[in-house]
Amino acid sequence: MFRKSRLVLIFAVLMMLLAVIAPTFAQEETFGLSADDYALFAGANGQSMTFNSLGFDYALDLNVAGVPGTEVAIKLNGTGAVDTATGAAQFTIIGNANTGTGDTPVNIEVRLIDDILYLNLGDGNGWVGAPAEDALDSFTTGLGSALPVDPADLASGEFMNDPASMEAVNGVMEAFSSLNTADYVAISRGADETVMDMNTAHFTMNLDIAKFLSSPAFTQLMTTAGSVAGEEATGGMDMAQMAPMIGMMFQDTTFSFDQYVSVDDSMARRGVLNFALNIDPAMMGGSADSDPINIGLMLDVNNITYDQPVSVEVPADVKMDS
Repeated sequence: MFRKSRLVLIFAVLMMLLAVIAPTFAQEETFGLSADDYALFAGANGQSMTFNSLGFDYALDLNVAGVPGTEVAIKLNGTGAVDTATGAAQFTIIGNANTGTGDTPVNIEVRLIDDILYLNLGDGNGWVGAPAEDALDSFTTGLGSALPVDPADLASGEFMNDPASMEAVNGVMEAFSSLNTADYVAISRGADETVMDMNTAHFTMNLDIAKFLSSPAFTQLMTTAGSVAGEEATGGMDMAQMAPMIGMMFQDTTFSFDQYVSVDDSMARRGVLNFALNIDPAMMGGSADSDPINIGLMLDVNNITYDQPVSVEVPADVKMDS
């Protein structure tokens, strides 16, 4: 339980970091790019978000090794289409998942029409439909059991009305506001590549996680995040003293994002995220003889199209979940 609570808190902090990195690009920094290249890179990230509809293909690889009982090898690919005007969407998920009990073929279809979620798990039982709100409630309930802060508590407003919680959150925001993102983020432009028969500028962003985790700002962040998580999640540990240990724990972790931007219309046409984590179990109270924990994630979103017609139909013979 103690080890699990550490993992929960650590990953919560990392996700908080990644969620804040993108908005910090508003700083007057070019992160190693020329002024013209940075204008193309930053402009694409803004302009590519002004779509009425979006279509894409994707591929995902997830591998987890070294965690007892949690050996994972998942390889998926599929398509997606979203119409923001009507709220309609559809996704396909195809591939194979092995979570330690053997290979499981994956062939899932998801559709969203008029706030009704339709799901076909490819198990021969056909389509099942339910209000999207009900599905979201079930998801957030399950998510709340795995996170230091229950999303339902945030939505209820009770969290925002708790002075101690708000003081901790303000401390986290203060820690981030003092960050100089350029100390931890570097962006470079490689050779142009052809994507979807378009000439695209290839940008690579690298996040120096190890450097950030060894910074004074992270120590402050850990202290305030520990206050938000509470004693049950932290195991009563002193977060300020634990911060240097986490820096050592994640010293071999890498995070990169490759983005391909059309030089003709400044729209992002492909994005590839790579995350690799290697942890020594001894740093989390485990045996020094244990195998290292390795987690690898690759997400490749490609063939991105904008403002093309999206047609989503209610599946025939769907069974509505009562």
